[in-house]
Amino acid sequence: YLISYLTVNKNMNMSSNDWMDIFHVIVPVAYCNYVLLDKRWVSFCDDVLPFEQPARASVYNRTSIDDFLDHMKNRI
Repeated sequence: YLISYLTVNKNMNMSSNDWMDIFHVIVPVAYCNYVLLDKRWVSFCDDVLPFEQPARASVYNRTSIDDFLDHMKNRI
């Protein structure tokens, strides 16, 4: 879904580094429960992906570390 969205959406302007990032986003978001990403990719996952947890990982960025840790504490 991510790859098709990116190839169809001409406004994304993906650099070669962005493509490397997206390939590092796909697997963890699909197979993990929780993922820490940079702010751009968290926004992308939250805004573009039509899936919610548990169908995809809960994503957090550097500014939401406290939320991530609270979520992890509640899971234990």
